[in-house]
Amino acid sequence: MKLKNNQKKFLFASLVIFCFGLLLSSNYQIMENHTESLPYKYVVLEKGKIPTKRGQVFAFKVRNNSQYHNDKPLNFIKLVGGIAGDEIEVRGGEVFFGENMLPHNQDDSLTHDDLFHIINLAKLSDSEEFNKKKITIVDKEVFVAGSLIGVVKPYAKKVEELIKAKTDFDAKKFRLHAIESGKIPARKFFAYTPHKDSFDSRYQEIGLIDEKDIIGTAILTF
Repeated sequence: MKLKNNQKKFLFASLVIFCFGLLLSSNYQIMENHTESLPYKYVVLEKGKIPTKRGQVFAFKVRNNSQYHNDKPLNFIKLVGGIAGDEIEVRGGEVFFGENMLPHNQDDSLTHDDLFHIINLAKLSDSEEFNKKKITIVDKEVFVAGSLIGVVKPYAKKVEELIKAKTDFDAKKFRLHAIESGKIPARKFFAYTPHKDSFDSRYQEIGLIDEKDIIGTAILTF
């Protein structure tokens, strides 16, 4: 019995879908993006493929993170912001009272980093009152290979929600710290997105991504 053209098309399409499904199950993986930091909902990853250049979309595992308190690894989708050999530079972080810059106190009891966080928390808690005082905070910015990655927020986004809800909390648990300046070593990658709330390698709490934690590199986003 001869098949009609529309039956042939249906069978062909079914075969393509079946083969594509097998391909995805073995060498490829579809991963959903659950954040607003990237402009697409899904990525198709080539599993085990290591990125080779900046700008590529890739996925990796984040283990035992202090902000998430995760027992199991979490899957992150980010862009490659830097590869082995690239220089990381952190600029800013100064605090000025009027025209006078706050000195970098090396006293272990209250370091410059402590003061930077305390003053930023005061600004988050009451920005109107803070702006009346002659205090200026210079944002910490991270550059990789000479290109600006973004600003380092002093606290996790959760702090803003807790302040608005007028809930008591321990601010130290939500502190975020800038990655240290230096050269990216072999088999390490700087992950980022340009979104202001992106939780990525600009923070010590995420750090550089080790090659062994990479799930794969995207071949398609949609």
